Amino acid sequence: MTVYDVLFQVWWFVLGAVLGSFLNVVIHRLPRKESLIWPGSHCPSCGHLIRWYDNVPVLSWLFLRGRCRDCSATISPRYPLVEAMAALTVGGLAYAVSGGRWGALLSTGQGTWLAALFAPAILHLLIYATFFLTLMAAAAIAWDRAPCPPLLWLPAWVLALIGVVVGSKGHAGTAFRHLTLPMFSWFHWGLALVLGSINELLLSGWESNPGGNGPSSQKRSRKERRKKRQRAEVNPRDHEGQAEIERSRSVDFISFAGLAGILFAGESAVALVGGLLLLVVFIRAASLLSSSRQRPAGDPSRVRAVLLGIAFVASWSAILLEMTR
Repeated sequence: MTVYDVLFQVWWFVLGAVLGSFLNVVIHRLPRKESLIWPGSHCPSCGHLIRWYDNVPVLSWLFLRGRCRDCSATISPRYPLVEAMAALTVGGLAYAVSGGRWGALLSTGQGTWLAALFAPAILHLLIYATFFLTLMAAAAIAWDRAPCPPLLWLPAWVLALIGVVVGSKGHAGTAFRHLTLPMFSWFHWGLALVLGSINELLLSGWESNPGGNGPSSQKRSRKERRKKRQRAEVNPRDHEGQAEIERSRSVDFISFAGLAGILFAGESAVALVGGLLLLVVFIRAASLLSSSRQRPAGDPSRVRAVLLGIAFVASWSAILLEMTR
């Protein structure tokens, strides 16, 4: 690795931290249908705009000791955690794509920066980074017990489909290993989508009826419906908002399965989604047993978040396996 390669690799880590800062905005505002651009970053307690020198990823939180400069309100440690994870994700993927030799990958006949921007290495890094960052955001939104808008997965789907159209010929002529899109398989892609849809069906059904199917849960559901009707008579707007939340269904595992079928080798993608399906079946069986014994069945949203976190770790494991082949 040359000095140029090291500097470029460090730049990817820094870019990942900046993207993580924006990811925090997406996690907080997108479920609330707020603008991702305006207003600027501000303290949720006092409303003061965050100064530029207090908005440096990870470092500002450490310097401020996790508190707002204006009102001393506590800033959640999740903000620097997301920024650090995004930095490691983008930086690690950059190394997986390039092998640390960015100078060789971005060199072209004319040597122009415009040609380098359209190099296959940049496209592959953009596709994989968007997938992993979206998976992080979906897990954080589920942990907040908020409905995950399907729009969250749109950039990852668009980039993955662009990668399929452009092709996965890789970086011909390079003498080192790198991460590229595998050959597309309709069979494995369809199988992964079916398994992901079963995952989503099981989880969504649990979330719509988290208390179980026993007599006690049916009594609770009748009471809840009665309370909702009473609230709707008092405030119709609250009823409309609640109905919108109930109509929304996450597409986290369908999108994860579909994208995994594109980004990973067919067998790896099916193993990823199939492993998650076994976990979901086990958790659903445990929840039904706990419901029959009149015990709490757990928080479905938090379970979804944990499963998405497992999917994140498993996807990284698949990449490491691909790199060692």
